[in-house]
Amino acid sequence: MNKLVTVIVPTVGRPNYIKSTIDSILMQDYCDIEVLISDNLPELSTRLILGESLDARIRIIERERRHEFSEHMNLCLHDARGWYVMILSDDDLISPNYVSSMVGLFSENEDGRVGLVSRKF
Repeated sequence: MNKLVTVIVPTVGRPNYIKSTIDSILMQDYCDIEVLISDNLPELSTRLILGESLDARIRIIERERRHEFSEHMNLCLHDARGWYVMILSDDDLISPNYVSSMVGLFSENEDGRVGLVSRKF
């Protein structure tokens, strides 16, 4: 059984990068993914930037005010629904098997033998 993975993408509206970042997440070979984009009060809404790229796996949270980095990360983690959570910068790209490889490593080591942590709610 696949476990939901939340890929958190905190952003402040960087239109030159975020579309490619989201595309690299959506092309994963692991199917149980939630993409949580946290718009930290940008001048240009990520919803507008992505336009046609929006699909059911994407959830955008538009913050009402700008938060400091650590507060923003805590808000993102609180809003994540996944069993596993990863944070990806809004200008990073990942290979198509990145998430499945990560889940495979975590699944093999859920007893904590190598100090890997999973979220359990």
